[in-house]
Amino acid sequence: MSVSVNFRTDEELKKEAENICRTLGMNMTTAMNMFLTAMVRERTIPFDLTPTSPTPTTADVEWEDYNPMLYDVMRETATRLGGVYLHLADVAKNEQEEDYWVQKDRELFEEINSMPFNTAEKVRSMQDDLNKRLEEALAIGADK
Repeated sequence: MSVSVNFRTDEELKKEAENICRTLGMNMTTAMNMFLTAMVRERTIPFDLTPTSPTPTTADVEWEDYNPMLYDVMRETATRLGGVYLHLADVAKNEQEEDYWVQKDRELFEEINSMPFNTAEKVRSMQDDLNKRLEEALAIGADK
């Protein structure tokens, strides 16, 4: 048996959440059910509540240029590139080559963590750069 749950939230927050859900091919009901299911399964809030960096306030950020999906796609590409770097380190022919790829992964991690998330132009530029680097790394990996 299903029941209705009503709660109050900020109108803009709701609109943004609906847009993200639509982009992901779901509605808010599905998203909320996923959240509740994960919370019950894990017996806690299903995500880390500790910020890894200070959470910007509206005064700190030009929110009209903030695009969380764009930023998340960029981070996922960086994660994939880091995985390729670590694979190349695993199949390296010598210790020097292994160290090179491990260092590339560390530099990527630092680069991405210093990336401003609220500047869509910079995020797009980084995404383009990461795609090129990923293609290059995958081509190197295909040769091994």
